[in-house]
Amino acid sequence: MTILHAYTSTWNDLYMIRYYVRHWAQYASKIFVYDDDSTDGTREFLESCAPLVEVKSPGFHGLDELLLQEMRNREYRINSRGIADWVVIGDSDELHHHPRMLEALAEKKAKGYRAVISHGWHMLADKAPEGDEQMTAMVKEGVADYIYSRVIFDPALELSIAIGHHGFTIADGPEVTFTRKSGRVSVNDREGMDGRYPIEFEDREFKMLHYRYLGEDYIKDKNARNFGRLSDRNREHRWGWHYFPGNTGTHSLHWAMGKMKERVRCID
Repeated sequence: MTILHAYTSTWNDLYMIRYYVRHWAQYASKIFVYDDDSTDGTREFLESCAPLVEVKSPGFHGLDELLLQEMRNREYRINSRGIADWVVIGDSDELHHHPRMLEALAEKKAKGYRAVISHGWHMLADKAPEGDEQMTAMVKEGVADYIYSRVIFDPALELSIAIGHHGFTIADGPEVTFTRKSGRVSVNDREGMDGRYPIEFEDREFKMLHYRYLGEDYIKDKNARNFGRLSDRNREHRWGWHYFPGNTGTHSLHWAMGKMKERVRCID
């Protein structure tokens, strides 16, 4: 039996957290959600999903990438090491997809892989769907963006996720950075990757589906809520810059609206 643990954080996002739990309930033995004192029914919903879902406190308030990074890199060691075969960590709108998820992960482990890259896609829709189906059944079109790739990994590893989750480092091993320009990754230690810490880069059936761009109204509301929660440190470093009012760059509302005409079907 393959044991997978999923980790995310949330605040007043009942709409998306329902789909997150519904998605990972198909694969995960345990889902850890770090709720920042939600008041919109999110916490009550999560508590109703026990024992599959365990609700925890992040230990801080608002959106602070450094504190989020520290939490992500700490909690899997506490809760999953020695228990789970694989761990996946990400935002609540990040849903990994493979037509044979657990079977495929078991095959990778049998071959000696310690980490698997899920290739990034931004999923695009004219409006946020509603219904009792999986999100992956309702929104199947998007555009590829490798910088939004993510890693599924063996929690026995000393793996540290980078700021913004755009890469990771394994202690005494490779540093991996997801890059948009190359459409691949930058690795600083090829020997360590191929030998001590085998990483599966090439299986394109592993996809990381980012369900953030679900129509203009949804994007505007999400941007406004997230911008209002950015820490002073985030604003100083312009982490989460795509939330800033008036921004028209990559991953902004303007960018997403332009990408709508480029979307292609990426999952069956």
